Amino acid sequence: MPHPKISGIGTSTIRRWTALVAAIGAFIAAVYAVWEPLVQLMHNIGQTTCEITNAPPWCVHVSRRTSETIGGEGGDEFDDSAKNPNEAAISSLAVDVVSVPTSDGLRPVVGRIRVQWENGSAQVHGLNKTAIEPIELSRDEVIKEIQINDMTYNYPGASPPPTWISGITVVTNKRVLPFGNTDTSEKITCAAQDKEQIVGFIGRSGDFLDQLGCIYGKRK
Repeated sequence: MPHPKISGIGTSTIRRWTALVAAIGAFIAAVYAVWEPLVQLMHNIGQTTCEITNAPPWCVHVSRRTSETIGGEGGDEFDDSAKNPNEAAISSLAVDVVSVPTSDGLRPVVGRIRVQWENGSAQVHGLNKTAIEPIELSRDEVIKEIQINDMTYNYPGASPPPTWISGITVVTNKRVLPFGNTDTSEKITCAAQDKEQIVGFIGRSGDFLDQLGCIYGKRK
């Protein structure tokens, strides 16, 4: 006896649709089976690309390591990774320390910090417009450590009193460079690990430097 048609659909059509659904299911299962190793492979390719000297500008290291930050919550957030995605070494650094009036007299505060990298790009944090002379680092000089101090200032009319960065001490493999008030009790130390260097900063800035931390990168 011939098979009856089901709702106007022939048996051969049902078989074709069944085979198609089975093929799609097998394809999805195959893709799922290779998806995880494929993602890992692409991750490895991307990370390797990011580690070459002339890595593309869109490349940001997956393994980027940063320090904690210290300071207040004023100003706007910044992250030097956008300007230095390939973790180029810092070639010059300028730190502008100014005096602000407080109820305790004039007190030093870091008004601005300017970083320039060996690839020529630069970034400024803070709005103070005073001209500052950068400190040039030699080609074999790297920043190994930075101590960052903050302080709460009894600034006229400010409630609550603002906390700003009061001083920075930069330690390279050749010298120690102190800026501002580096004797406050509130401080952190960014310390690069073996085969690392400090390649930039994270934090917040407005008229002055409100908050600061460090970005670490591999030594080239």
